[in-house]
Amino acid sequence: MICTMKTDFSLSPTFSTFVALISALSAALDHERGLSSDGCFDPAFQHWGEEAESAWAETRRQADAVMACSANEPEDHLLQRMAWLIRLVLDVDNPDHLSCGQEVAARHVRLARAMSLTPDIAALLHEAGALVDEIALQVSEPEPDPDVIDDTALHADMPGVPVFA
Repeated sequence: MICTMKTDFSLSPTFSTFVALISALSAALDHERGLSSDGCFDPAFQHWGEEAESAWAETRRQADAVMACSANEPEDHLLQRMAWLIRLVLDVDNPDHLSCGQEVAARHVRLARAMSLTPDIAALLHEAGALVDEIALQVSEPEPDPDVIDDTALHADMPGVPVFA
């Protein structure tokens, strides 16, 4: 027997909490983008790092809140699984594990696309998948090679001439 999702889905507590999770995740990624500039290591900008850490902590709290909600609708289970995957991706400490988490999240989004979901749920899952992809992209961005560019952004390609000369 094939289970189909109902089309008269009203906003459940899980849905509204998942919306808050997506908002928190988006804010955390915005803060992280702000840290990618060179000034982020200046003590005057230390508050940016603290704001980013606070945003990631809020994202984790929101993911936990989604998982703690009671699942009254079939769609709630899909949102809770995606929240669990987001939490998994946030807590990995190995690039290979991040890649696996990203792939599982993408499969979850593809699976949900094959189901008859309300447009709101489908859009939320798609946005969550895109944000997971952005997390993986930010983590995988290569650091500049310190032998090529120093702290003053001068190229160290002139042999015999000190960079700070």
